[in-house]
Amino acid sequence: KLSPRSSILTYLIKYYKLDIEISTDTESESFIKLFPLRKTPTFIGNDGFQLTETIAIGIYFLSMIPNHDLLGDNDQEFASIIRFLSMLNQEGAMSWVGAFFRLSGRLPYNKEIIDENLITLDIIGQILDKRLANDRISGYLVGDKISYADLYGVKLFGIALYTLLGEPYLTKYPNFAKWFKRVSNHKFFRGQYKDIKFPQQQLTYPGSEDWLVVSYYILMLRNFQNKTTVYSELEFYIESI
Repeated sequence: KLSPRSSILTYLIKYYKLDIEISTDTESESFIKLFPLRKTPTFIGNDGFQLTETIAIGIYFLSMIPNHDLLGDNDQEFASIIRFLSMLNQEGAMSWVGAFFRLSGRLPYNKEIIDENLITLDIIGQILDKRLANDRISGYLVGDKISYADLYGVKLFGIALYTLLGEPYLTKYPNFAKWFKRVSNHKFFRGQYKDIKFPQQQLTYPGSEDWLVVSYYILMLRNFQNKTTVYSELEFYIESI
């Protein structure tokens, strides 16, 4: 199944036309032997070179692309990009999972854990909103142009906003909202977010797993244009972390 951590890499492959085969075969004996933690994404090169962890794989993919400018113009910008990638991948993604899975019925309801994760997402919103408020000219997380941190951030927060946080989060953090709209319209995303409408309310506990299956399938298919991405990412919500 493709998670947001994996799907950002498939977008890199397709947008930059990299000669890399995409596979979702994660249950085979050969995969488990190579990657015993059974976590994705993973990468195997033609020479046997192996990588795990989405940030490492993403940077390696970018090294294959001539004349790209997604990793900054100097060491400070590169370090700042890694900073945001790490925060979004760790605290951001795991806090979304920690709250969404319990509110949707995938994991047992636990108000204390849910509240802790929502607080973390709020802190991240404050950090990003403040950063973007101090850089009104460029409107990007690092430097004066779009970087891999921006693309990665939109991919992760697009899911968090749609399934959990909704419009209240965008209203609360207006600089973040402007940034999300601007970056999500980049051609890199192939129109995935063009007509997206986020829920008017933050997700609350419905008390029924059927609500997750029915409501989000309908909403996703109604608002997203990229149906392949919809199915793969929704499978991630329901089937795995």
